[in-house]
Amino acid sequence: MSDTTTAKLSFDPARSRFLLVAVANYHKGLDEIPNAVDNVNKLKDIIRDPAIIGVPEGRVRCLINPQNKSELSEAFHEAANSAEDLLFFYYVGHGLPGRETDRLFLATANSSDSGCDFDGFDFDEVRIRLGKPQPAKRIIILDCCFAGLALDGSLGTMEGLILSSIDIKALVPKSSYAIAAAASNQTADAGVGQPYTSFTGELIDLLEHGTGEPEPVLTMEKLFGHLEDRIRSKPSLPTPVRRQQHDGGMLILAYNQVSSSLDRSTNDLYKKMSASLALLETRLNENISTVHTRLDIIENNPASPSSERRSSLPLLMGTVSFCMIFDGIMGGGAYISLTQQGLDSTHAYASDQLLKFGANLNGAVVISFLMAGFSMSIMNKKSRLSWTISRYFSSSVCITVNSALMGLLFYIGMLLNTPH
Repeated sequence: MSDTTTAKLSFDPARSRFLLVAVANYHKGLDEIPNAVDNVNKLKDIIRDPAIIGVPEGRVRCLINPQNKSELSEAFHEAANSAEDLLFFYYVGHGLPGRETDRLFLATANSSDSGCDFDGFDFDEVRIRLGKPQPAKRIIILDCCFAGLALDGSLGTMEGLILSSIDIKALVPKSSYAIAAAASNQTADAGVGQPYTSFTGELIDLLEHGTGEPEPVLTMEKLFGHLEDRIRSKPSLPTPVRRQQHDGGMLILAYNQVSSSLDRSTNDLYKKMSASLALLETRLNENISTVHTRLDIIENNPASPSSERRSSLPLLMGTVSFCMIFDGIMGGGAYISLTQQGLDSTHAYASDQLLKFGANLNGAVVISFLMAGFSMSIMNKKSRLSWTISRYFSSSVCITVNSALMGLLFYIGMLLNTPH
């Protein structure tokens, strides 16, 4: 959470009600939606989290697999009647177009496609209830097919938005915001094989991990904007639609998590990178000491065959290779860690490239200094300058260059990923 001292939610969580409905199992031929229950359970955890929304336990209800429309109706009215500030209603399941009427029906466990006009929960019931003065703030999110059919006065055009079914005049000056996972002629994506349905999965990710921007809170309009952008980037998914009433788009639903997540991730990653650099320095010192020991043997034994002198070359190259491979692994690890935190892939890629550049430059430095000293020692065993170059640069300068360069580049990479 970026800054909760200057930005507050638009409602009192202790005086609000959140009703989360999931219908996963059906008895009259409708396809099951196994991950619907996971949607609701995860959303409840997010809603209860004080760092995100912080709604008390007794103000959040999960209704799983209501058996009939009466059960769903009773739960909705109970939540609406007890909500003193905000009513939040979420539904995931099958949305069914009426056969006898041009309205949206929310399926329950005993609803059927052909008889939804009689056994489905009529969304008009929501419209009628929200025409009353209380609660003054309302948020509705429907993750179901054909949600745009809840359109007042029109027969499900492509522009059909879920809250159009509510009497706009009756809502003023009440603040309302509704999001539908699909328009009137579109089916929602169930996210088969995924932990959550496609639409709700993106919603969960935004609430849990933030938007990637330095905004401290998420208004409904900002939340929808980010949600729409993400889903539009996946052409196979239907584009969500929304409708706001009065200043509904300005309702602050949650605290944005990106800044705190970034701070924690960069701090943890910095510690891991520092430990990796320390390990690398130790290993390089060990390998270079072995190289020096080998060269000492050659220097003190003029009769050493050229094959013995040449045998030091693989060890030198192995040391250099170890350095470059290790740096490459750290660069890749940094990239993966950053992208898993939900950061912009372009920035994470830039950080990765900086780290790889550092690894390559460091490798070039190591090769130049080590091979210069080694070559001079081979050509002239008695040249003390050659040993000075080999020992001083390989043991001191190369290690210093490695640590300083990688630290600097990692710092630059973190700056690239820090919102301004």
